[in-house]
Amino acid sequence: MSSDDRNDFHLFIQENGTWIITFLGICGACCSGLTIYFLKSRCSHIKLCWGAIDCIREPLPADMVQIEVPRNTIPLNNIEIIRNT
Repeated sequence: MSSDDRNDFHLFIQENGTWIITFLGICGACCSGLTIYFLKSRCSHIKLCWGAIDCIREPLPADMVQIEVPRNTIPLNNIEIIRNT
């Protein structure tokens, strides 16, 4: 690798670094979204991008899945509670 090639690469990174980081962030977000979709889906056959991504699996039965709904975490010390009596 000659010094001219190295200078060209560094110049490219210097001029386009923000765009490259943004593009990699968008790709990472898409991959994360697909992973969450696969984990939460109840489908047994998932096929994306005309078969480029294909997943055949056996999800857990619905009665074995426990879903916890978080309680309201708003502190009540700043809220006035009005009761109708």
